[in-house]
Amino acid sequence: MERTRHARVRSRFERDHGDKGGQLAEHGRGMSIVDHLAVARWVTYVEHAKTVHVVIAAPDVTLTAAELAQIGVPE
Repeated sequence: MERTRHARVRSRFERDHGDKGGQLAEHGRGMSIVDHLAVARWVTYVEHAKTVHVVIAAPDVTLTAAELAQIGVPE
């Protein structure tokens, strides 16, 4: 079994229509579940889209800072 999964979900957004980006823009009922299970969560942006990244570790796996950096988790 792999030690981690890195899931990415991309959605369109329009800054002109009130979406300011950032952690408060990533909402929904599922996010509380994700935050409970995730080792790390962050958001990246391009001009008209955002991608929410989530890293989930396998059961009983503790990831090191080096492993998280290798995955691409920002500091």
